[in-house]
Amino acid sequence: MVILARYGEPREEGTDEELCYRIVTASFRMAIYPLGDVVGSVWYDDPAGRGFETNRAQKVGAYLMRYGPIQNWELRMDNGWMQYWFNPTDRAQMVYGVDKDVIRFNQYHEIGG
Repeated sequence: MVILARYGEPREEGTDEELCYRIVTASFRMAIYPLGDVVGSVWYDDPAGRGFETNRAQKVGAYLMRYGPIQNWELRMDNGWMQYWFNPTDRAQMVYGVDKDVIRFNQYHEIGG
């Protein structure tokens, strides 16, 4: 919450099932989703690079590197609308919305693990 407050006034949204705290700035929008006492997910709407496909790919790579070394990431599914990236080593998962150019990181746990 302290980090969000540096950029804007965090606004509580959602339901008990999926509560988030969102900020809106002139440059980007961001939301955090608590999971107990920790951050379970982070959502970014960052328009940087939105105009060109090459720039979008660079942005995806830069965001992936925020949550672990690039070699730890694996693109497991790309249906043309969403890309699903997994990083079991650093326990992170990223979903990239190709159409809207938004990113969401989630805590990642292997099934059965």
